[in-house]
Amino acid sequence: MTNINTIKKNRRKRKANRVTFALTLIFIITFLSLMMTLGNMDSYGDGDVEYVEITVRAGDSLWSIADEATPDHRDLRETMYEIAKVNELDDEIVYPGQVLQVPKVY
Repeated sequence: MTNINTIKKNRRKRKANRVTFALTLIFIITFLSLMMTLGNMDSYGDGDVEYVEITVRAGDSLWSIADEATPDHRDLRETMYEIAKVNELDDEIVYPGQVLQVPKVY
């Protein structure tokens, strides 16, 4: 009888340990996801962005314009996306004489 009680007690402990491990893992994953999200909060989408108007010149591309407007700590692709979004561009093609709103570089 003692062996059966010991086996049941050990099973309960193992189950409790698995549940504790799973909850700890979920907490860690949630915490890391939150930290990664907060780490990206300095993006242009936070509402404190100033824009300047530029006129596209011959030979300019969205890439070259974004390259000039991207601070060193940012990803150039984020700036390209922001320029396209703010100016409601359907694709990455820009034309000479076109006026674009571009995030101001600090």
